[in-house]
Amino acid sequence: LIFSKYIASFFDTVFFPYLKEHNINHVIHMCDVFDRRKYINYKIAKDFRERFIRGLDELNIPCHFIVGNHDIYYKNTLDVNCYNELSLPERSGVYSEPTIVSIDGYDMAFIPWLTEEIQSQFYSLINEPGVQVAFGHLEVSGFEMHSGIMSQIGISKTIFNKFDMVMSGHFHKRST
Repeated sequence: LIFSKYIASFFDTVFFPYLKEHNINHVIHMCDVFDRRKYINYKIAKDFRERFIRGLDELNIPCHFIVGNHDIYYKNTLDVNCYNELSLPERSGVYSEPTIVSIDGYDMAFIPWLTEEIQSQFYSLINEPGVQVAFGHLEVSGFEMHSGIMSQIGISKTIFNKFDMVMSGHFHKRST
């Protein structure tokens, strides 16, 4: 309940006022909307719907949800994920496969948590010409996961050299 109150305050006093003030018309959510992989607390799900989803609805802003490792039930497939089980607005999108999305004329790569079943799609997508920005939930080797803890596993950062910018959820520390 403490976290729920904190998040509600953040939405009311920071997040939605910022969207309004800066005329933001799309939100890209880079995964892990809930903390637990195996279950969702009903109160937290209700708060999410009433605060986040309703807030986006009131502003008529679509949200692009990229599926992450805490959004899925099974570790080896993205088929069972929290977004497919929530009532999301039609204008929002859920990305459980690597996808190129065009927003305001810009093509972007949306990359969900990589499982073996979508690896080949991922490698095809990152070689698409014209796509210079990628958003995802990526486990990249050589980046700090938490202060002082470097990831020794994941994909090589060099695979993203063609992109001008890559933004990822998953790690809990800003890296460049």
